[in-house]
Amino acid sequence: MGMRFVWPFGKSEQCFEVPDHLLLETVEGERVPALPDLRASMKEALRCPIASPPLAELLRPGDRVTLVTPDHHRMWQKVSTWLPMLLGELNRAGVGDRDIEILVACGTHQGLSYAQLCELLGERLLRRVRVSVHDARDPGQLVRLGESAAGTPIYLNRLALSGRKVILTGGIVPHAFAGYGGGRKAVVPGISGMPTILANHRLALNPRPGGGIHPRAVPGSLDGNPVSEDMEDIASRLSPAFLVNLVLSEEGDFLGVF
Repeated sequence: MGMRFVWPFGKSEQCFEVPDHLLLETVEGERVPALPDLRASMKEALRCPIASPPLAELLRPGDRVTLVTPDHHRMWQKVSTWLPMLLGELNRAGVGDRDIEILVACGTHQGLSYAQLCELLGERLLRRVRVSVHDARDPGQLVRLGESAAGTPIYLNRLALSGRKVILTGGIVPHAFAGYGGGRKAVVPGISGMPTILANHRLALNPRPGGGIHPRAVPGSLDGNPVSEDMEDIASRLSPAFLVNLVLSEEGDFLGVF
């Protein structure tokens, strides 16, 4: 008979079966209860963060803020659900909407249409603050910041520089060769230029001839992972002011805010 799997695919699903003779082992994560109150959890995370002063203490009226958010390829993070909560905390700290810019981190993905932006952020948010879409192939959007310790040329979106305070957002998920998503991945590949992304991802290859994939560039591996360590190095050059990451279940329920 085999085992039947259902896989999310765009806005729909795809089904497939794996024959019994190919099934070695099925690994499933433990069920974690959804947050009972996302707004309360977001408020707690912003006002009692990990290894940082509260967000409001890092900002002053008149500060220009760039909010880096995921693109529509990562819709499972339901950006329009939690981003207004973050904007409200910025307003509470004295930062007006006119000083806030949302930078959609597309990485190498194709840019978003207005309809896709509406789906991602909601029309109300589009009317409220300025929104820009990162294009890794547009030299006019990029600033060169030298090279990383691994020799990766660093090109970052200028909206994350020029004295702006940068807040990174995203989701924490296993990643095929960066170990985990989240954190520094909002910078690389999120708002990096194509030369930066290609050079960074090339580090997933074993430098030995015919060596295949680097043994540490695998899911769940961070220490000694050359891709992740290069991402961290590049993100540190940006020196973001704050980070908001979320964890979701397979069903799309919010499990944690960090």
